[in-house]
Amino acid sequence: AAKRAKINQWMHWHHGNTRQATESFFRPILRTTLGQWDKSVVHERFAKGKPRFQTVCRTIKYGCFADRQPFMCGDAPTLADINAYCEFDQLEAFGILDEAGVTDFPEVIDWMGRMKQLPHHDEVRKSLNKLATMVNPTVEDFRKSKQQQQ
Repeated sequence: AAKRAKINQWMHWHHGNTRQATESFFRPILRTTLGQWDKSVVHERFAKGKPRFQTVCRTIKYGCFADRQPFMCGDAPTLADINAYCEFDQLEAFGILDEAGVTDFPEVIDWMGRMKQLPHHDEVRKSLNKLATMVNPTVEDFRKSKQQQQ
């Protein structure tokens, strides 16, 4: 019962926290690529999203990995890991882990590596990789304009 409660806790937490990756990073890139939003939205959302998502990473770091367990709820992956990982996977596919602040958390990066070892990981990711190819020009435009601003 305690294990199930912990899994449920992290799954519930996911909706208001790790899901921020979609709102702050994934959606602006995708909607800009589709011509629905101006490129300035990407800069605005990324700027607001990075500190919030770093709080997400910090919570996972100290809430899950402080005891050096390999997955969010123990020694084996659960639905909580899969729910949260999808958000991080999107960021990685788009090549924006650094922009989201994830690279500041090696414990989270290590967990992502363990998640990549799960059966069928690459197979499930095929459509995400296709989408990442489609949005790559938007990501590159963002990086170029950010460099010009500095």
